[in-house]
Amino acid sequence: MTPFLQLAIELVIIILFAKAAGYLSTRIGRPVVFGELNQPNTGILTVIPVARAYGMDRVFD
Repeated sequence: MTPFLQLAIELVIIILFAKAAGYLSTRIGRPVVFGELNQPNTGILTVIPVARAYGMDRVFD
């Protein structure tokens, strides 16, 4: 897998989780921006296992 494709996949995952966190924050009565600002925590905790599942271990070496 090329480095560009790895980067693109990771960015898509981060953006999807940011949107999901924004949606969930509106469900609990908070503005969307609160969920999206909390996204780095969610994104970091999610991108690493997903990237390793796709065989991108060398990114984290």
